[in-house]
Amino acid sequence: MLVQEELAIINGIKKGDKAAFECIYKEYYVSLCVFAARITGNQEEAEEIVQNIIITIWDKKDGINITKSLKSYLFQSVHNMALNYLRKKKLENNYMLSIAGKLHDLYLNHSEKIIYNELENIINDAINKLPEQTQKIFKQSRLEGLKYKEIAKNEGITVKGVEFHISKALQLLREDLKDYLYMLVLFCINLN
Repeated sequence: MLVQEELAIINGIKKGDKAAFECIYKEYYVSLCVFAARITGNQEEAEEIVQNIIITIWDKKDGINITKSLKSYLFQSVHNMALNYLRKKKLENNYMLSIAGKLHDLYLNHSEKIIYNELENIINDAINKLPEQTQKIFKQSRLEGLKYKEIAKNEGITVKGVEFHISKALQLLREDLKDYLYMLVLFCINLN
C-alpha cells in the first residue's frame, strides 16, 4: 500500500469513516495474525491481539497519532502486545508451577505423616507383642535411652540378662516387621 493510501486511511479513521476502518481489516488482518502467531505460538491469541489493536485504533480515533506508516505502526503494535502476552503467560506459568510445587510439598508432607503414623503403629504393635519382661527391657533401652547397667539395676538382673532380652527383642521384631522393612528403610532415607 502506498504512503498516500495509508494517510487516507488514517485520516478516514480520525473522521470516523467505517470504510477506512474496514480497509485496515482487509489489507492487514491476515498478515498481522500470521506475524502475531509466530511470536506467541498461539493462533487464537494472535487473532485476539490483532483484533484488540484494530479496535483500540478505532476507539481512540480522535487521539490517534500515527507518525510513521500505518503498516509499521500496526506491526510494531502487534509485536509489543505479543511480547506482553508472552511475559504475562510466563508469569502465569511460573505462578502455577509455584502453586503446584507447594501443593506437591503439602501432599508429600501429609503423605509422610500418614506413612510415619502407620509405621509407628506397626512398630508399637510389634513391641507390644514381645514377652512382658523383654518388652519392658527393650523400651527402657531404646525408648528411654537407658544404659544396660542402669536397666540391669532397675530390673535386678545382670547386664548379660539385659543383653539377652535386647537380642531376643530385636530378633522377634525383625521377624514381625520383615514385611515392612523396605518401607522403613525408604522412610528413613526420605527423612535425611
